[in-house]
Amino acid sequence: MPPDGDQPHVSAGWYPDPNGSGGHRYWDGHTWTGYRAAPPPPRPALDDGRHTLLVRYLVICLGLLAVLLALIIYAACSVGDTSMVVPAAANRDTAVPAAVDLPGSTLCEQVILAK
Repeated sequence: MPPDGDQPHVSAGWYPDPNGSGGHRYWDGHTWTGYRAAPPPPRPALDDGRHTLLVRYLVICLGLLAVLLALIIYAACSVGDTSMVVPAAANRDTAVPAAVDLPGSTLCEQVILAK
């Protein structure tokens, strides 16, 4: 309880400044002194964890998406169906190579071997 003029027996100590500065002022047991303490600095807002949780969620989703994309690419290149051979170009002067039809080779291997 801060001292006031009606309570002369309040013990000496630091109390909230009666002038409303937000800081503290020293009461010597009889009167206010000229000693003042600045108000404490504002406390930083506490992170409630939502931002951190959102970042973790996005990182996990992007990681799973990358794994899924890698699996799709791997599956597309490891299919053993050789019926999908790239046809030879009608005009031999074009830069499109014909696929090499090797038994047991995948479509990706055929396209690579044709280059």
